[in-house]
Amino acid sequence: MKIIKYKFLTAEINHGTEEQPDIEQVFLEKSIECKTEAQYTANLPVVLKEAYNGEYTVEGEFEEESTEPTWQDSIEAQVTYTAMMTDTLLEV
Repeated sequence: MKIIKYKFLTAEINHGTEEQPDIEQVFLEKSIECKTEAQYTANLPVVLKEAYNGEYTVEGEFEEESTEPTWQDSIEAQVTYTAMMTDTLLEV
């Protein structure tokens, strides 16, 4: 899973006067979790639009999909093998 982190400018507060402004910028730390490449691609334009000065960081990597058969795949294979060996396999 990749995590996109960036700063979002939420407000600018003037603590001074119009003649002598004393501007304070208030930021919010935001992060978006992306589990797939498609989510990452879809969220990137939003991040570029919201990120202060367009700056962001990406942490993590996408996990490799498991190629091991699931429990259900194993059971199905065993049932099919047994049906073939006993000549009871029904072809639908």
